[in-house]
Amino acid sequence: MSYVVQSVTANDAPGLARVMFSAFWHDIYWQKLWASNMDLEAIIKDCAERLPWNLISGRSLKRHLKVVDTTSGEIVGYSRYIIPDDRTGMWIEAQTAEPNPEEKLSYEKKFQNVTDNGRTRGLDYAMTAEFGGPLEEVEESILKESGPCFEAVDYMTTHPAHKGHGVASMMLREALKQVDAAGLKTIVMASPAGRGLYERQGFIFVRTLAQDYSKYGITEPYIHHWLLREPHK
Repeated sequence: MSYVVQSVTANDAPGLARVMFSAFWHDIYWQKLWASNMDLEAIIKDCAERLPWNLISGRSLKRHLKVVDTTSGEIVGYSRYIIPDDRTGMWIEAQTAEPNPEEKLSYEKKFQNVTDNGRTRGLDYAMTAEFGGPLEEVEESILKESGPCFEAVDYMTTHPAHKGHGVASMMLREALKQVDAAGLKTIVMASPAGRGLYERQGFIFVRTLAQDYSKYGITEPYIHHWLLREPHK
């Protein structure tokens, strides 16, 4: 298979949505966050409508990459990165374009049509807060100890049919070129399955959090690892 890394546009929303949720649908912990009447296709459809607005919201600090299968033209990987507040001028080529007024209005209307006052339909916000809060606390403590960081991977996903072909590694290497050029440290929260991806690129393990999901019928704890990387010269 042949792939290429490219920047992201709002028109990519349908392909990005399918990659994102096809990948996470295999995660039993993630599935528990959704109402029983929200099947995968419904979630993907809503996400595709939300994404253009989400892609342009906070665009000064967000950077995005996609991987495209050069044979089929399909998007097979997506990643999102957050840069420090004082580095808004870096890596502009990975920033989504500023929409014109008509586009912006269209994106906002699509977002409103598939959300409930801005909240994602079918998502269990109580459960999200229960498990998301501790994750945020751990990351905040690491950032406080380590100083300014480039949050290298805010989101990283590969379509299940293309896993094992280096898709995520392609995006990560591209992002780290920018991090190293700027002399920034990098932080990432990874799943156990994804930890090796980051360690192969020079990340060092710093902390783990295991969360108990037993009351939701899941016997295995939900585990996240945090890793840091110093800039390479």
